[in-house]
Amino acid sequence: MNLSTFQAYLVSKAPLPTPPRHYLNGEEKQLLKWAASLPMQSEEDQASQLEKILTELSVADINDELRLRLMSIVMTATDRLIAALRKHYIYEVGPLSDSHLDLMDQVKSLYYLNVLVFDAIVRRESLALNYQQQQRAPSPSAWKRLMTPTRVPSFTLAVAIYQSLLTYQKLLCEKAICYQKPPLYMWSELNQLYHLACQYNLTQLELTPHVVTKQATSIHQLYCQVCLHSLLNVLAMRRASILLIQRLIPEWAVHINATLEPQTQTRVFINLRSDNPPEYLTALTPLNPYEEDQDCLFIELEPLATYLRQRQHELLAADKNLTEYRLVTKILMAITHRYIARQTTTLSKYSPKKRATVITGFNDIHYRVAGNRSLMHMIAPQDLPVEYLPRYDTAPRKDAIPPVFEIEVQESTETMSHFRTLRLLTVQDIVAQQGVANAGFNKTKKETNINGPLIPSLTEIFEPITIEEAKQASDSVFDSFLATAPPRLQIMSLFLLSNHRDSENQEAKNKEPENKEHKNKKSNPQGNDKEHWSLGMVRWLTIDEEYIEVEGQILGHAPKACALRLDNRDSRSQSFIPALLLAAEDTLQTTSSLLVPSYHFKTDDKVIIRLNDQQQRLRLQRSLLNTEEFTQYEVIRL
Repeated sequence: MNLSTFQAYLVSKAPLPTPPRHYLNGEEKQLLKWAASLPMQSEEDQASQLEKILTELSVADINDELRLRLMSIVMTATDRLIAALRKHYIYEVGPLSDSHLDLMDQVKSLYYLNVLVFDAIVRRESLALNYQQQQRAPSPSAWKRLMTPTRVPSFTLAVAIYQSLLTYQKLLCEKAICYQKPPLYMWSELNQLYHLACQYNLTQLELTPHVVTKQATSIHQLYCQVCLHSLLNVLAMRRASILLIQRLIPEWAVHINATLEPQTQTRVFINLRSDNPPEYLTALTPLNPYEEDQDCLFIELEPLATYLRQRQHELLAADKNLTEYRLVTKILMAITHRYIARQTTTLSKYSPKKRATVITGFNDIHYRVAGNRSLMHMIAPQDLPVEYLPRYDTAPRKDAIPPVFEIEVQESTETMSHFRTLRLLTVQDIVAQQGVANAGFNKTKKETNINGPLIPSLTEIFEPITIEEAKQASDSVFDSFLATAPPRLQIMSLFLLSNHRDSENQEAKNKEPENKEHKNKKSNPQGNDKEHWSLGMVRWLTIDEEYIEVEGQILGHAPKACALRLDNRDSRSQSFIPALLLAAEDTLQTTSSLLVPSYHFKTDDKVIIRLNDQQQRLRLQRSLLNTEEFTQYEVIRL
C-alpha cells in the first residue's frame, strides 16, 4: 500500500475491499502456528502474506477484543520482518539507492495497513462510547455537556489508540531515516488520537497487561516520546545518531513534564486540535496556547536537561561509551539553545542582509585557513622523522564537491557576537535572484548572469536524493533539496564564516598590482582575508520547505592553521594531524584554545604544534567541546 492509497482510506474512513479468508478463522492457535512458520519463507513472500492478513483483520466481522489479540500475533511477525528489511538500509551513511527505497516502501506499506486496522477499532469504540453517553444523559441540557463521557475505562479503545500511536511513531522514525519531514496529516492523526484519549481519561491508564512493548506503559508516555522526537531536530543529524536517539527516546521522555495545564512558563506546546508538531511560542505564533478555549499540551524540557547533565557526568566519569556521551552533549546543547535559553532571532524577509560564505568540514577549513596549502606542505616534512609525518593530507580530492555555501546574514548582526543566524542560499534562491527560470544542472556560465553567482549543484546543499537520480540529474532532484542523505551541515558541525567585502573594497583589491598580491600571499600564507574569518559551530539547523537556516555559535575569529602531534611517549601515534588555533578574545569571553579532529588526545596531554619549521610545546587543559567531528581544548604554553 502506498501513501496516497493509505491517505484516501484514512480520510474517507471507507473499509478496505473484503478479501477471501485464507488466514483467519477466529482461532489464535492456528494463527500462532502460521506466524511461527513465516520466517522460513522469502522476505517478499512474508510481506505479501502479512499484507493479506492485515487486510483481512481490518474488515473481518469479529469482536474487536479478539481482533486485538490476533493483531498482537501478526504484529510480532510484522516487526520481525521489518527488522530484517531495515537492516539493508538503516546503516547507510550516504544517500539511499532505489533498492533501499523500495524496501522502505514495503516497510511503510505494512505500517499503513496496521494503522487502518487500529483506526477502524478506534472509530467503532468511540462511537459506541458516545452512544452510551447519550443514553445516560437525562436530557439534552447543560448537564449533558458537563458529564464526563464514561467513568469505566475502555481498555479496547485505549489499546487501539496506543497501538495506532506506536505505529505512527515507527512511521515517523522511517521518515527520519530517509530525511523526510513528516506530512501534516500524520500530526493531525497523532493529535486527534491523544485528544480522544484525553476525552475518555485514557492517557494515564496502565496498559502493561494489555500490550507487549518496551516503548511505554501508557498513551501519555508514548505521545511524549513522539513529541520529544520531533523537538530534537533529528533531520539535522547523521543516520547513526538518529538510530541511537530512537533507542534512547523511551528513557529520555520519562524526564519531560507534559501537562494540559501549564505548571511553569514554558514556551513549548502542541495544539491538540491542529496538524502541527510541538512548537516554541514566539511573537509570530498564530495562537495563544494559554487561553482557556485552547486545547494544548505544555511541555517542560528543563527536567530532561537536568537528567542529560547528570548522564553526561556519569558517562564522563566512567570513561566509556563515547558515542552516547557525544550524543547527550549534542542534545543537551540543542534543547538548551533552542527551547530553554533561546537567544537568536530568525531572519525576516524585510531585514537588511549581506552575503557571506560558509565552508564546512575540518580538513577543508584547515586547508582554506592555511592559504590553500595541504598539511604536508606546511610542516617542512624533509626535517621530520618518518614516525612524525602525517598519515593523511588535507588537500581536497579533485572530484570532491566543494564544501562551500553561499549564505545571507543580517546586516544588523554584530560582527563579534556569540551567535549568528545564517540563511543558506539554496539552488532555488540563487535562481530566483538571477531571474533564471527552469534552470537545470548543466547550465553553463554563458547561460547565466555572468555578474551574479553561478548556480551551484544541488549537492552543495544536500546529497542527491538517490544515487540513480543523481546520475540522471533529473528535475525531481533539482526541485527537492531535502534528500535521503544527511545534510552536510549538521548540529555541532564546524564551519568557517567568511564575510564578503563591500564592492568598493573588492574593486580596490582587484586594482592592486599582481606582483604586490603575490608578495602579500608569500609573506602571509595564511591569507590576507583572515580578519574576515570567524570559526563557528552549528547550534541548530532549520530545514524548511522554502529555506535552510543555521543558528551558529562563534567560537573565535581569525583562526590559525597548524599541525599538532602528541609529545607523550606512550603507545599512541606521534604523527602530525591538522589543528586550528584560536586566540583568547575578551568580547567572546574565551581563552586560547586548540581544535583538533576527534582523535586520541585527552586532557593533560603534552603536545607540539608546528608551522613550517617552527615548533611550540603546549599542554592540553580541559575539554571545552567534544563532538563527532572535532574536540576543542584549552591550552597553555610549557
